[in-house]
Amino acid sequence: MIIGASSDIGAAVARLFAEEGPAVVLRVRREERLVHVVAEVRAAGRQAVAVERA
Repeated sequence: MIIGASSDIGAAVARLFAEEGPAVVLRVRREERLVHVVAEVRAAGRQAVAVERA
């Protein structure tokens, strides 16, 4: 699980993890900011799930 995955370091880590092959769970406060990162991970043929912080 990557917390703060919608921008900066968190987004970069999500992309790196996706390159290595694991499925990633991305957590953010506002899910709408994460849509692009999830789309990039999925476009690379990997699994990604976005979880909005409650």
